[in-house]
Amino acid sequence: MEGYRLYRRIIRVFKGVFMLTKKEVLDIALSQLALEYHVDKNIFYEQKNILSKRICSKKERIDLHDSKIFNMLSIFGISVTSCDPNLFDWVQDEIMKKQANWIFDFYMLRKIDQKLNTLGHEINQVLLHYLPDPEKIKTYNNQSIKWFDEKDIMQFKGDKRFDEAFCFNPEAPDALGVALYENGQIIGMAGVSKDSDNLYQIGINVDPNYRHQGIGTKLVSLLTKRLLEEGIVSFYKTSISHTNSSSVAINSNYFLAWVELTTKKQT
Repeated sequence: MEGYRLYRRIIRVFKGVFMLTKKEVLDIALSQLALEYHVDKNIFYEQKNILSKRICSKKERIDLHDSKIFNMLSIFGISVTSCDPNLFDWVQDEIMKKQANWIFDFYMLRKIDQKLNTLGHEINQVLLHYLPDPEKIKTYNNQSIKWFDEKDIMQFKGDKRFDEAFCFNPEAPDALGVALYENGQIIGMAGVSKDSDNLYQIGINVDPNYRHQGIGTKLVSLLTKRLLEEGIVSFYKTSISHTNSSSVAINSNYFLAWVELTTKKQT
């Protein structure tokens, strides 16, 4: 994948195109989702709900590692469910016949959770996933910022100020960070972790005294632009109830691409 990414970057530079296009961003994201849900990526465009066998893979995003028997997403107006074959009949009756637009309404989530409970599992999270629109990413003055590579990031391990920007998880290593300074102090940090070969996840922390000033938007935009220029697609995920976080994604010119449900063993 790294070699292929370098090849794409060389071709883009040769053509005078210095970052991924929106079409390429979506194509790369769908390639990752197709790998995780074990389908051909072209099937996402067929406007019919999809059911596939759940097969865990080391190449899937870290968020899916606990979803051993069931996970599901809503994308392009369809639902895509990956589950244990023992759940196929139930999914056919309760999910495949439903319009995906309503698949994450509470009554459906309750049904899903109740069914999972009979197998010793439960819903873990339902998260919004955003992708960047390269044509709309803003350019900012780079004064008062500093970049941190993978080695530099280690100095922040254990620093709770940046618990969203960096995860320090060997299964999803932190790859790059960017900080905004004022009077020599960091007032905001954005970081990206390698959640999979195709998709890197962005996180952001802003000093509470500097929130609601557009700092998160600036940092996410700076980091996203650099990644796109390197042929890397970042995604931004957040809880459906975290409106502030969603606002940062939207203001950074990310668009809502899919909503995903993950599961875990019952606790």
